[in-house]
Amino acid sequence: MHELPLVFFTVLAQGTVGLFLVLACLLMANSDTKRQQLLNKLLMVVLVLLGISGAAAMTHLGQPLRAIN
Repeated sequence: MHELPLVFFTVLAQGTVGLFLVLACLLMANSDTKRQQLLNKLLMVVLVLLGISGAAAMTHLGQPLRAIN
């Protein structure tokens, strides 16, 4: 069970990167302003999810302050 944060990080990070790429492609291919606003809001939600996955990665570390090493 001590590897559970790593599982959450891996799944969330890969899912949010894929979702970000799909939404960005849809945003570039679309010319409707209402749809672009919706896609921009969804991109912000995806970035929040990426931040949550980063926090999950930090909880996996034994010493979070030494993460850079």
